[in-house]
Amino acid sequence: MRRRPRVLLVSGSAPPVACGVGSYTACLARELARSAGVEVGLLTTHHPERNGNSDEFVGVDLLAPLCDWHPRSFWVASAEIRKWRPDVLHVQWPAQGYNGALLTLLVHWSRWWRRCPVVLTLHEHIRSDQSLCLLMARGAHAVVSVRPNFPEGFAQGLSRTAAGKPFFYIPNAASVPQVGATAEDVAILRSELGVSNEKRLVIYFGLLYPGRGVDQLFQIANPTRHHIVIIGGAIPQARDYYREICDLANSPAWSGSCTFAGYLSERAAATAMACADAVVLPFRLGGGIWNTSIHAARLQGTFVLTTSVSETGLDAHRNVYFAEPDNIEEMREALTRYAGRRQPGSATDVPRWAGIAQRHRELYCLLPARSSAGLAAAQAPRRGGML
Repeated sequence: MRRRPRVLLVSGSAPPVACGVGSYTACLARELARSAGVEVGLLTTHHPERNGNSDEFVGVDLLAPLCDWHPRSFWVASAEIRKWRPDVLHVQWPAQGYNGALLTLLVHWSRWWRRCPVVLTLHEHIRSDQSLCLLMARGAHAVVSVRPNFPEGFAQGLSRTAAGKPFFYIPNAASVPQVGATAEDVAILRSELGVSNEKRLVIYFGLLYPGRGVDQLFQIANPTRHHIVIIGGAIPQARDYYREICDLANSPAWSGSCTFAGYLSERAAATAMACADAVVLPFRLGGGIWNTSIHAARLQGTFVLTTSVSETGLDAHRNVYFAEPDNIEEMREALTRYAGRRQPGSATDVPRWAGIAQRHRELYCLLPARSSAGLAAAQAPRRGGML
């Protein structure tokens, strides 16, 4: 491999599309190019509003985007890949935008025809009924996950074609910067929102779909004591849920006490969270250290109320309260008790992109040119650990 490896990231979506995996991919691409000494390309789906010269893609080569991920696009995609000549093909799965069998074809073509090492980051497990995705995973040399307990799913038959691959846990990080909010910043935001000093400012940050439990905000908070700000928006598959949230926000009880901010710039979203009294993330299946919304809120030093299936109560150092999923009463009491709480140094252990990019660089340098034997031998002693 060259001294500066050429890594082609593949994702079904990328900014400005509202997709957590797409945002993660853009952040990783920028940092690989900026601090890890990697030449980075990105192959993704076409979007009419994407600007390749924006700050989101500094240092990243955007290949000609694909109109779809059906096999008919193979010749266009393969021509772009051949022209860019990557040393590593790094696939992100799942992501919005993938809508056909092309990804599976590209993975196996890259591995067996081009002899190009393939890395697969699985942000979720592949179910046993997702045969094309299971076939795609079979072509990977190594598997990465942002969840440290990811291999536990292998025993349940999930992602079964990835179970025998060398596994690396590499955490993710916030998609927004760390900012310092002044008293003036807080006063300005409250004035813009029309929020009195008697009310607590409560923020939700992320996409809106049923698993995020956004509807529970209106049961956890109280319109006489809280003002809710929702930063984010709907995904195509959850338009009905978005309308449900809009109906709740516009109900007589919440009229004037809830603001839909939509999608904000990274800095604007960070500033809003830094000015808030609490960031509430009532995930229905529980959150964890893999969740970028939690990272984003913690970076600002703001109290975070979320859910977990493995942690309970207040973690004073991290300034996070972990409630049982769907336990409205527990979350209501925690918000009342801890909103406005600050803990100096609570963000010191939040992962940063520079370290994450460097760990990816180390993984890329372990990859062999033509077989997976060398990687397996190099990685075996720390299987399941963090690179």
